Amino acid sequence: MTQRTFKSLKILLDLADIPAIYLGLLASFYLRFHSGLFDVEKGIPPIAAYQRTFFGIACLWYLLFWLEGVYAMRGRFTLDQFFRVVKTVFMASVLLLATVFFFRSFAYSRLTVVLGLSVTTVLLAIFHAFKRHLLFHLHQRGLGVRRAVILGAGDSVRTCFDRISRNPELGIQVVGSLTEAEEAVAGCPRLGSPASIRQVLLDHGVEDVFVAWPEFSAKRVMELIQTADMAGVTFRVIPDVYSIIASSVHLGEMAGLPVINIGLLPIHGFQGTLKHALDFVLSLAGLIAVAPLLALVALLIRLESRGSIIYRQERVGLDGRTFTIYKMRSMREDAEVQTGPVWASKRDPRATRVGAFIRKYSIDELPQLYNVLRGDMSLVGPRPERPVFVDQFKSQIPDYMQRHRVRTGITGWAQINGLRGECSIEERTKYDIWYIENWSFFLDLEILLKTIWVCLFKPEGS
Repeated sequence: MTQRTFKSLKILLDLADIPAIYLGLLASFYLRFHSGLFDVEKGIPPIAAYQRTFFGIACLWYLLFWLEGVYAMRGRFTLDQFFRVVKTVFMASVLLLATVFFFRSFAYSRLTVVLGLSVTTVLLAIFHAFKRHLLFHLHQRGLGVRRAVILGAGDSVRTCFDRISRNPELGIQVVGSLTEAEEAVAGCPRLGSPASIRQVLLDHGVEDVFVAWPEFSAKRVMELIQTADMAGVTFRVIPDVYSIIASSVHLGEMAGLPVINIGLLPIHGFQGTLKHALDFVLSLAGLIAVAPLLALVALLIRLESRGSIIYRQERVGLDGRTFTIYKMRSMREDAEVQTGPVWASKRDPRATRVGAFIRKYSIDELPQLYNVLRGDMSLVGPRPERPVFVDQFKSQIPDYMQRHRVRTGITGWAQINGLRGECSIEERTKYDIWYIENWSFFLDLEILLKTIWVCLFKPEGS
């Protein structure tokens, strides 16, 4: 299978969304009027009118998926891609409901519309997962794989190469690197210096160039692109993430004068109220739901060891204010008598048997729902640290205190990306600041769902 044939196959698979959406909407019609689950006293409308509308909706949704970049995403079908599908379906739903409202010549069943959105979302998720699975198996056989080189230096090349190598579902094969230094990364041969990029692209049939310079110059990157001058080659710049996320930039307006706001939080005003409302509703419902589990864990803790069931500890939250955090006790009562405040390790010998289990599945964190209900914390946000560690980190890590511009959380962007327990505080800070400056209501929902997935199926403890 040639690269051109593979691309044609992918286009056909993407276009298959149109009949998939159409069939999902058609299934909702039969579910509404022919399943016997719903009242049809007003009679069954002619299906022809619905069929024409369903086909138009399917074409519209395909266009929105294309505009939203759903078809440009590579790799396995993940929660990220699922949320992209859901968000696009939500946008399409708004357009659909508006059309139904203004299109008065035919009275469409609103229940059919709601059912159609639900059925189609599930069907599309399954279909997209199948497509990704199929493409992944083709990539494993070397079909449709794009050849790439990494242009950079030292650790940046190594990090980029490791990430791509560990994710073969991306369909990218790194053939080597272009570096100024003579040293080569294990498994990634050095093909030459950045100046030889044009010849390297020709000799190796490269389609993607990853630019991974910690301190790259936009002028230098443009010079390399012009030097390469190769049609069909895609340049993907991987900048120093910290230099970009360290300050948030938003375009705004003041008295008709365009301004650039730096450091303006997205979690304010109505958005902040919406986040607080989500915290209140979900924490209250969560406390009620997990109450029996917490009662059982409390009994097991009491039976295994003497001491308090609930562990209280001072943490630093919003605006640097301290508060008392609540957890189910997972360690011996005298765990820090001799050592003082220290980091907990993944398999901490101070943990009890019950404690090790509840730490593995993060059950010990559930009492923090009470902290959220009180307003001390949020469901999603940077993890709160103890005052002794905050005093240490704020003088060592640039912009560390930016984490305290929002409420700390039970879970966060750093945690669902594997930065839990013993990890680099510098890396965790980068992810925390990125979350703060890119917050959205849907991002919080995504993090919450991923947290549940990680706790149930990829438990590590922290």
